[in-house]
Amino acid sequence: HYPCSDGVQCVLEEDLCQGAPLCQDQSDVSTCTSKDWLGASCPFPDDFTRCNNTRHGQCIQNDKLKDNFYDCLDRSDEEPYLKKTESPVDWVSLTNCTDIKQSPGILCNGSSYHGGDCIPYYEWCKGEQSYKCNNDISTNNEVICSNFTFWIHQTCELFDSFYDSLIQGSRCNGTNSGECIFPYYEGLEDVSRQCLDKSDQTHIQSKNCPDMVYNENLHVHCENDCYGACKDGEESCLVESHEKCEACLDPTNCRGSCTTPGPSCKSCTNQDYFECSEFFCIHPFLLCDGHPHCADGLDEELDSCEEEYRRRKIIQREATYKCQSITHPELYTLAVACDGKPECFQEEDERRCLQHLISPYLFVIGILVLTMTSIFVHWIIQMLALTRNNMTQVSFEEFDLNDFFLYSLITGKQDEKSKEDLANVFRKSHAQTSYGLEINFSMIGLQSLNIHRNQRIELNKKYYAMELAVHNGNVAEAMVCLKKNINWETCGQIYEDVVPGLKAKYTPEKVKDWIDSFTATSLGSWIVYIVLRIARVASIYFDFVKDVLLFVTMVRLLGGPAALMRYPENFSGQVVFILIASIFTPLISSGILHAIKSPFLILGFQQKMAENTNPMKNWKRKIVQCTIVCCSFLNPVMLQSVLENEKRNMTLMIRSGITSKNKMAVIKEMCVFCKEIKQRLLEFRKGEFAMEIIFQLATQMSMLMLNDTLTATTSGLETIFKQDTQSDVAGAQAILILSIIGSFLSAVSTSIKIKKLEKDDFLSTTGKIITGMRSLMTTLLRVWCLVFFFTPYLGLLNILAHWKGEQIPFRTSPSQEFYFMVDGKVETIPFKVLNRVDNSTTPPSLPHYSLYTQIDLASAYKVILCLLLVQMIVTHGAKYFTSKSYKQSCFFEKFVHLTECLNIPSIHSDWDSEGGNVNQHRQRWRQVWREMVAMEMITWLANIILVLPILVTGIYVRERHFLTALSVGSFDEEIEAFNLVTLLMWVLPLSVTVVALLDLALFHLYNTNYHPWKLILVDDKSGVWGLESRENSLKLRDSHNEL
Repeated sequence: HYPCSDGVQCVLEEDLCQGAPLCQDQSDVSTCTSKDWLGASCPFPDDFTRCNNTRHGQCIQNDKLKDNFYDCLDRSDEEPYLKKTESPVDWVSLTNCTDIKQSPGILCNGSSYHGGDCIPYYEWCKGEQSYKCNNDISTNNEVICSNFTFWIHQTCELFDSFYDSLIQGSRCNGTNSGECIFPYYEGLEDVSRQCLDKSDQTHIQSKNCPDMVYNENLHVHCENDCYGACKDGEESCLVESHEKCEACLDPTNCRGSCTTPGPSCKSCTNQDYFECSEFFCIHPFLLCDGHPHCADGLDEELDSCEEEYRRRKIIQREATYKCQSITHPELYTLAVACDGKPECFQEEDERRCLQHLISPYLFVIGILVLTMTSIFVHWIIQMLALTRNNMTQVSFEEFDLNDFFLYSLITGKQDEKSKEDLANVFRKSHAQTSYGLEINFSMIGLQSLNIHRNQRIELNKKYYAMELAVHNGNVAEAMVCLKKNINWETCGQIYEDVVPGLKAKYTPEKVKDWIDSFTATSLGSWIVYIVLRIARVASIYFDFVKDVLLFVTMVRLLGGPAALMRYPENFSGQVVFILIASIFTPLISSGILHAIKSPFLILGFQQKMAENTNPMKNWKRKIVQCTIVCCSFLNPVMLQSVLENEKRNMTLMIRSGITSKNKMAVIKEMCVFCKEIKQRLLEFRKGEFAMEIIFQLATQMSMLMLNDTLTATTSGLETIFKQDTQSDVAGAQAILILSIIGSFLSAVSTSIKIKKLEKDDFLSTTGKIITGMRSLMTTLLRVWCLVFFFTPYLGLLNILAHWKGEQIPFRTSPSQEFYFMVDGKVETIPFKVLNRVDNSTTPPSLPHYSLYTQIDLASAYKVILCLLLVQMIVTHGAKYFTSKSYKQSCFFEKFVHLTECLNIPSIHSDWDSEGGNVNQHRQRWRQVWREMVAMEMITWLANIILVLPILVTGIYVRERHFLTALSVGSFDEEIEAFNLVTLLMWVLPLSVTVVALLDLALFHLYNTNYHPWKLILVDDKSGVWGLESRENSLKLRDSHNEL
């Protein structure tokens, strides 16, 4: 007994700390959390265990440990954080044995059973009486008792000492298949006569039920059960209102199947009972219980039972994969594939996870096949297009080449004219209207000549110095002239020679010489061309093949397209739909833009020129446009192929020398044609970066994190991302991690490729580095914001540990008050605040995670879609007032650009996209800066809204944590969740703000210091501004002075 502080009252120690005070002075409340109880045993230590979290004064019965109910008010008797793939039962320890009475049973080491560690079969799963083993399982453990596949291999035998033989009982074959019944047992053992799961209540139709007359001579086996049923001295009587005797006389409850239950009534007349086709009926509880009770399984047909299966949680709400049942292979069920819980016959739902992994060999083969297919298809298209090549001849204005100063260089002949004469020729040529065509042709040709690298560098420096001299040393005006007249890719080579970048500075001369000598040969040039072409084509298909293989794998695991369409609301299905959208949206959108703007680019330069002079009929044009849209997945690689062909043709044409007066104009038109192809590729790359990479990264990271969380709110496809160290195939988790790393690298490389396409390959190494830094930083931020948006709704990072702790209800009635100590004072709260289980439903409803998040996962999808739509509308408004080029673009182009701006802040057109003088370029730069500031502000606000669910969930997690910490104590997982969410609540908004400011600073740094045309923005007339080498500066200054 425990003495109360008043010195008068004392209470039973085993009744202490049950939530309400027993002492009138409430002095026993303070002792519940006292550490003085630590190490002390409970009264009746063989039958009771002390709680070991915060309420050490409480003791509970051993058989209530780990029974999926909190009996300890500090919740230390249960483990709510076991992963789904972890079984709470050590099945290996459950071995066969024979008890001291020779009855077969299951070994239960350290059991509380009076007959020793071997507990006979008839004592398992009886419902009322339970025994505990030292491995924290009991004979009434729900997981054990419902495991049909375990018990089907066990007998139901009982040794009868009177007859000295084993008595054969019957095993229940429903939801409590661990129970054995002995309807006609006459011995002294306390056995079950009826199945708790009612699986013995099957009846032949129209059979007379028992008359319920007990006769002590005829019903010897009911002697103990029917004691007191008849009046003293009566050998027989009609039994009424005697539950145990009625169960013995009518063990299958035949009377329950009658319309009017009574003695000798007709069975199966009750309309609530389910009629099997073979003239049997079964209890309504047996209908759709996951176990067939009709011979043909009519009671368990999946189509009619699916809803009931989900209500009873026989199948999970995320289940979509149709397969044979693991317990009854003759039945079909729905499983959640790759969740670590085998639910299909021969574990088909889990084995397929390894069988359908993305093989590296399949990945490589897919890339090669698509690469070669696209090249072949493009070759076929070119062959078909040859019929129109000679339909028209392109004509251009003729120019006088005799006055052009670099004619001798292009033809390979050296002109020994003096520098002064050369300068005069250059000045004269510069003033002519044909200067643009001539200088572009000449400088492209200069880069293509088979001369030594150093000679080319010196010639480029001389040209740059003469250009400066013409513009009186004004760098900005000279750069505007270069930008206007010369192909940008050629400008990039000239600038690299004048102002060496990182690659030119730090690449060893021997390496440069080897590369030059190798590419100078016909074989070397051809090898480089083929390798680069295949590499570029393969780079386009790398992500596409990876994503398509992952998509096919996931669809197969979900049960095929039919299952995907039938259960579109499931998490796994939503992942697949996101994957589909991210794969095909960029392709289709870029295909539509391609079809609208320039459908004939894919046919090559000659065909495009022929189309300009001899347009195709409108209906044929429509067919071509539709074909381009339908073959969107082939368009990028075929455009890349056309680009490589035309660039090579242009180089060969220049190297062949000047053979006609219109060749310079043809070269100019080819440059324009190549730039238009790059624009189409740019649109594809932008869509891929904005839609495919960002959303796929967020999805992949969420799936990876879902596999390791203990508080997942949904399930499906988790174990597909587990590392399988025993498999010869790379583990899926390793593949996913590599895929995520590859996607981040792809984000960086794609952003650099986008910038290179925008600048026509005129981009310095430092500019590439800054572009890559911006891309990596903004991509990481956006991906993490998307992941953190869904973190509460998916339960990632164990952030819902408090909700997970509520998934096991308290056994104590929620109507009572709960007493606890705070700062030496007794406080009370309604127990229903701690135990938020809704007992008004059947079965009782456990607290939903929306108590913490306020909305569920399905609503979260709707919220983020609305958020993205609002962001597009706001972005449209900002672009309309800050970007002239956006305002003038077509509707579909605007829509595509808005989707690009959803994740990464970007401008519509750069300030160098149009011509004009220096002032006009600087004015456009100021407009671009205003546009970028507006985009950063909108993106910052959108990212802040994306992390709001963490803030909202954090408020409710902290509120719950303070409540439990003061009253019943906290699990370690709850403390970790509390600390994590507290940290995230201030780190995430701060990170979003810092990254936005840093991205804006990098954007400004790039445009003013590392932009290809940065010199246009500079007020400098020395002619050497921005040159990184003083030696180069002096040389150019000397050349300038000499000229």
